[in-house]
Amino acid sequence: MRMQSGKNGLNYKTQQQQKDQNLENKEDQLKQQEKSSKVIQNSLQNEKQDK
Repeated sequence: MRMQSGKNGLNYKTQQQQKDQNLENKEDQLKQQEKSSKVIQNSLQNEKQDK
């Protein structure tokens, strides 16, 4: 398959990069959510133990 030159080729490339970036961002967000939910769970467990 021949790469289209000109605007189409560039647009395609930047769209792919944007998609990759979006995927990375989503993965980061999921990791952050996991971390924060673990922190919340830990603090809840600690509260239970304190009582």
